[in-house]
Amino acid sequence: MVYGLVKPLYQQGEVLAHYLGNNDSKRYQGSILSTQLKISGVDLFSVGDVTTSTSTQSIASYDEINHTYKKIIFKEDKAIGAILYGDTTLAPRMLDVMKKNKFIRDRDKSKLLDSIDISTSYAATVSRNENICTCNQVSKGTIIDEAVLNELETVDEVKACTKASSSCGGCKPVVQELLTYMKSDAFDETVKNNQFCSCTDLTEEDIIYEIQSNQLQTVEMVMNKLNWRQREVVTSVIRRFVTIYKCLIQPVQTLIKRRFTLMRKQMQPLQRTALIQLRHNYMPA
Repeated sequence: MVYGLVKPLYQQGEVLAHYLGNNDSKRYQGSILSTQLKISGVDLFSVGDVTTSTSTQSIASYDEINHTYKKIIFKEDKAIGAILYGDTTLAPRMLDVMKKNKFIRDRDKSKLLDSIDISTSYAATVSRNENICTCNQVSKGTIIDEAVLNELETVDEVKACTKASSSCGGCKPVVQELLTYMKSDAFDETVKNNQFCSCTDLTEEDIIYEIQSNQLQTVEMVMNKLNWRQREVVTSVIRRFVTIYKCLIQPVQTLIKRRFTLMRKQMQPLQRTALIQLRHNYMPA
């Protein structure tokens, strides 16, 4: 079965990988299709099967003033599809409802169109390890940590930093909801501390950048340049790691320098031989 979308391709590939690894217990059961229209200024989201028939029921909401349209299709008391236009904030809720195949009573169906309470939203309740972007395997925790560390405030900034929503775009509403949740009073999650150690507030990436940019050659130069704290108690482990970083960053420069030195040593006898030959051929005895 070919869908023409990225997410089902990854899911099919995962099943294939299990099969090739002699583990055929995993079966492909189909995919819940969702996609976001990638046209600037046009908010359109669809998920699942949006066709209607005699066996389906639907609820819809049309706001002519704000130019929004929402429709959810049900079959056997389960949501099987939805269309959101003009306002896609309900997309994470619909993805969650359909992914979990929830049974929905008649009296609760219309509530799916109600505004989102950010404190009980999908972004707020899903675990940190859950992938927000399935295409690129970007978890909720990764987005939160990177957004705080790099002061990311828009979906495009998150996309550039983590690649979340950069493929099919179906998770864009979820990323937006997560950013809204992070700015709300309901956000109370612990952000992962990415500092390298207690001696510095810098991250591993920051230290690597500084070593490369400033051509820092020794651990002492790194500590002095980066204002390292508690220098007298810097452990051997930290010294070893900084040394490894330096060697990893500058392997090409080091290799070229060593090769050049070796070539110069090898050329010296050749140069002496050439001078002797020139003197013998062109200078009188």
